Amino acid sequence: MSASYDEKTKKWFCTFKYKDWTGKTRKTTKRGFARKKDAIAYEVNFKASSQGTPSMTLEALAEKYLSDYKVNRKISSYLTVKNRIRKYITAELGALPISEITPLTIKEWQNRLAVTGISQSMIRSINVSFSAMMNFAVKYFNCPSNPFQKTGKTGKIRKKIDFLEVDEFMKLESVIDNAYDKLVFSILFWSGMRIGELEALTAEDIDFDSNTISIRRTYLHAIKVMGPPKTSYSIRNITMPEFMMEDIKEYLDSLPVQPEYPFMLHPPTTMRARLTKYTSLAGVSRITLHDLRHSHASYLIQQGVAITAISKRLGHSSPAITLNIYAHVYKDNDTEIAQMIEKDFKRASKTP
Repeated sequence: MSASYDEKTKKWFCTFKYKDWTGKTRKTTKRGFARKKDAIAYEVNFKASSQGTPSMTLEALAEKYLSDYKVNRKISSYLTVKNRIRKYITAELGALPISEITPLTIKEWQNRLAVTGISQSMIRSINVSFSAMMNFAVKYFNCPSNPFQKTGKTGKIRKKIDFLEVDEFMKLESVIDNAYDKLVFSILFWSGMRIGELEALTAEDIDFDSNTISIRRTYLHAIKVMGPPKTSYSIRNITMPEFMMEDIKEYLDSLPVQPEYPFMLHPPTTMRARLTKYTSLAGVSRITLHDLRHSHASYLIQQGVAITAISKRLGHSSPAITLNIYAHVYKDNDTEIAQMIEKDFKRASKTP
């Protein structure tokens, strides 16, 4: 095991032979190291990961896991998981060999994560990603077990979503003093589209004759490019109320120059901050931009719209997904169901 210094580049490099997981001997070179020990560490790590041994570091495991994860995932999903792993997992534990990641290691890491101030749902997502990575190590790199089997996952799944009733949204709308902000929040509330879908709209996607908006793409914030919607089911036409279409037309006509994407005047961070400010002014529950989509779905459910129609309007792949997300809205109507049954029973009992 050795490293060499390149006088031309003033960097260290390593050239070595290794056996891959099939047993075949191969040779490779890696250049560009600032320090000799970094080149040597790379060789050790590479050999461990190529042979599938628990001596590989968590950093090397993460690279292998993410390379595999990327194959069958959308780029936005891949980047989300990649950033999550690098920021909260490998940044702290990346130098540890996976054989040294014990249940106690995980438990102490979980305790530190708990006091970082991030949300319980984010803590849960980070735990899920870490556990999935360790399962990958067990399956492909001879790691004896997943320490999460003993520690479990911390954090909480966000079971109940936040949303505004129509009267609450109207109260919110009454305090908004910026026409663009009011339009954006209203579109999200009355259409149920995702913020990325709204940002990706062009004038050609809006049909004022049929009062429909066509969802054909979305803005991928992780990589800052336009891309396909979340799933193929997200490609859809949303019929809008006339008052909303009139507001959209008035806005588009007011623009001195028509931008390609007229609903990307401000980034989501700005719009989130403004929404928070407006909810505070209106004295209503604090919600996120995505909660406006939840508000639309909850409104439709309470109006008795068929779950299949709601699922299609939201762009879900199946009504089962819609029911899973909004089941609590139906539970909240349990008293009303009992009252309806009581009313119909009394009416039927009086019929001769």
